[in-house]
Amino acid sequence: MAQHVTSSCSWFIFLSLLAIKLVSFSVVSSLSINGNDYISAVGDPGMRRDGLRVAIEAWNQCNEVGEEVTKMGSPRAADCFDVYKASPQSQGANNCSLCSAIPYMLVHRVTEEENRLGIGKPFLGLEKKAILDIDQYAAQKELYLGSKCEVQDKPKPWQFWMIMLKNGNMDTYAAKCPKNGQKIGPYGPDNRFPCFGKG
Repeated sequence: MAQHVTSSCSWFIFLSLLAIKLVSFSVVSSLSINGNDYISAVGDPGMRRDGLRVAIEAWNQCNEVGEEVTKMGSPRAADCFDVYKASPQSQGANNCSLCSAIPYMLVHRVTEEENRLGIGKPFLGLEKKAILDIDQYAAQKELYLGSKCEVQDKPKPWQFWMIMLKNGNMDTYAAKCPKNGQKIGPYGPDNRFPCFGKG
């Protein structure tokens, strides 16, 4: 069991890093045509900016969190940063050699500690009823990270591109997943969403 959890954790980290790399590459690969039209490989082409806005969410086979991996926290994480240009030194002021060596500054909006938040650990805006509820905690952590990453764009603000990591849907006959939030025995596919074959 411990080996399986460690393996899952390793895959989660690997896929997370790969996803961030792909999104970063895709954003950089976006291009301008005729100076006006804009094509983006990911997200809304109106969400243009130099600062990266990306988040990752993970789900189990039952579309829930289920349980947290040890020392990883709730499976919601974000990397949001802004790029600032150093202000030029006025003439006569003390010359700052570091300022000319580093013309741009990168400011991360989410800390590693915030990304590792897990059940039982409070944060700003967390409701009391969610502090020990794994699924509610993940949803509220996502909103919290979003508030730290929010960009005040017009016509409306946005937060980040979301990358979803999911290990598939479990057969409904396995009786592992709840139906409408209730633990029940095996059940067949919902007639409103027909599946191919059984399960």
